[in-house]
Amino acid sequence: MINWFLLFPFTSFVVNIILASIVLGLNPGSKTNRAYAVFAFNFAFWALIVFAEWNFQSEQSLKLLAYLEPFAWLFTTILVLRFIYVLIKRPFDIPYRVIQCTVAIWVIYAVFTGAFIHGFKKEYWGVLTLVNDIYYPAIFMVSVVPSCWGLYLLIKAIKTTNDALHKIQLRYLTIGTIIMYILVLFDSTIRASLLKISSIPSISSFLLLIQSAFVFIAILRYRFLNPDLRDVAQQIFARINECVILLNLDQSICNVNDATYAFFGKEQLQSSSLTQLFGEQYRFHDDYTNLEITYSNTATQKHGLLSQSSLFVQGRFIGKLVIVRDLTLNRQETLQRITLEKQVQQMNVSRFEALGKLAGGIAHDFNNILSVISGSATLLRMHLYNKDEKASTLSMNIIKTAQDASLLTRKMLTFACQHKHTMAQFDLHEAINDDVTMLQHTLEKKISLHTAITAELHQITGDRIQIQNMFLNIAINACDAMPGGGDLHIRTTSTILPADFTESYSRDASGGSYIIIEIEDNGIGMTQELQKKIFEPFFTTKQKGKGTGLGLATAYGTAAGHKGFIIAKSESGKGSIFQIYLPTTNNQHPVEHEVSLEINYGKGQLLIVDDEVEILHSTSEMLKEIGYKTTACDSGENALNHFRENTNAFDLVILDVLMPVMNGLKCAAKMKELNPDVKLLFTSGFLGDISNQDTTIISTMIQPDNFIQKPFTIERLSNAVKTLISGT
Repeated sequence: MINWFLLFPFTSFVVNIILASIVLGLNPGSKTNRAYAVFAFNFAFWALIVFAEWNFQSEQSLKLLAYLEPFAWLFTTILVLRFIYVLIKRPFDIPYRVIQCTVAIWVIYAVFTGAFIHGFKKEYWGVLTLVNDIYYPAIFMVSVVPSCWGLYLLIKAIKTTNDALHKIQLRYLTIGTIIMYILVLFDSTIRASLLKISSIPSISSFLLLIQSAFVFIAILRYRFLNPDLRDVAQQIFARINECVILLNLDQSICNVNDATYAFFGKEQLQSSSLTQLFGEQYRFHDDYTNLEITYSNTATQKHGLLSQSSLFVQGRFIGKLVIVRDLTLNRQETLQRITLEKQVQQMNVSRFEALGKLAGGIAHDFNNILSVISGSATLLRMHLYNKDEKASTLSMNIIKTAQDASLLTRKMLTFACQHKHTMAQFDLHEAINDDVTMLQHTLEKKISLHTAITAELHQITGDRIQIQNMFLNIAINACDAMPGGGDLHIRTTSTILPADFTESYSRDASGGSYIIIEIEDNGIGMTQELQKKIFEPFFTTKQKGKGTGLGLATAYGTAAGHKGFIIAKSESGKGSIFQIYLPTTNNQHPVEHEVSLEINYGKGQLLIVDDEVEILHSTSEMLKEIGYKTTACDSGENALNHFRENTNAFDLVILDVLMPVMNGLKCAAKMKELNPDVKLLFTSGFLGDISNQDTTIISTMIQPDNFIQKPFTIERLSNAVKTLISGT
């Protein structure tokens, strides 16, 4: 006859071995896993004893098994309690140690005395253990009391935990534990009092199966099979630098990490919700990704990026997960970096202004010298014309060389932003296309030229020749940076710039509509150190004799003179990009007049004023040679005295702008007071100091048709004088 009761201990033994092996195998280093595996193996040992009791027939074997069985249930209580402590992360406190010591005492007592069992009785379903009187106090001490303490801890953990998932797990474990201990009491006490009813078998093996099943279902169903994952998650939650906030359905704060306390402050979090902390910029029911938020209190203001998403457990909405990345330090570092960059840019602007003044001063003196050389050579040529061909040719060479030298000073003045421009409105695209056509004919075949001239606004006001020279200077430099060949890209785009952006690059630039000329190459590029020096005059990386070092300096001055600026971007080995920013206009293009460059003879009385005696003499003599009568004065005061004697005596007054004591502008202003109709022609090699002193007088008195740059030729001077006197 088959004993079906054997299924209880056998099934319990197999299931506990399997469950313990699975949990321990997943992570043998986990304390929780090990705690579960130990009590599951103990359950399997207990079930094995019961199974053996129902099968062995030897009196000696049955006596040994009956003696071993109490040790199994003695250890069961402490092992289950240990698992509860580990699961709820409670340190092993005094109650646990007391229970542990009590169990140890009873185990030692049972080993040496065999006090629990005095015999056994065979029944048809197995063996019924016959116990002594001390058995029941032992059951109470090492089973009931610890079990009640364990249940108390589980119920307390259920009430205090804010984690909905963990709460469900603890509920399952509590139910399983209660059922197990009810069956323990029934099997150990109630059944023992009914010894005469032999039809009730021992159900201890069945209760072991129930307890293990509840534990395993709880941890498997709710993905807590490997409790170390939860440990890791808790550590990440605590140590992550971002603020992590868990919100309940009522918008209250469920849990936060240390970074959150650091960001908001503990008192603020305890007394406020996120809606109160962030105000209208935050709403609980919305989900966010990188929402910029600002948090302010009485002491500080902080910035962050907020992301919020909904939390679901088993398809049920349980709250919100909020992550805030603190950007306060990044924002401060960014502001510091921007401030530092602006300071560096302002230092560069100041440095270039200082270099510009130096270059302008040198150019002024150099132009005065060239004026004397050019004027004297002109007079020599006029006296020797048709008399001494060789001497006349040599004088022409002197004049030509002086003109070439004057181009160098004009480049220096352009860098100094003090060259008198011939300002007119023109189509920048037209000018660029002319230069591009010239480049296409001169570029080496190994360089490919690509253009995208697409700016919507391309009408600007400026000196067309200077703008074209600036463009060519940078384009040629780009070609030189590609000795092995490459691609040269030329593009134009329109943009609107704020004032704070333009002012960081040029003090004269203002916000508004700009055209960007972009010249890009994929050549050798430049280091950061090199980029700091490229706009300095006379700085060059080219071989001796192949560059003056004024190309980019002149381009910089041209841009600044047109209230624009240049930005250079480069990386060594990866090429360079030069961006030229120039303000645009929508005015219509005025008609340009061609100016004759032949000597224009005329008649009239001229007053010439210049503090440089040699220039004064050569200018006066040149004008006499072409038909004019002249009166020469070497200072503004002398000229004003002559003018007072007869304010209508002079058809034209020619004044040097820069003179000591009374400069040309002040002298001209006094003359205008005496005779508002007096005609004036200004000359200068440099306008820097005057521009800084009185820009209003400059703009009202000096116009393109009444100013000539030193050194000037007899042709340009004669045309300017004739035009002003005749009024045509």
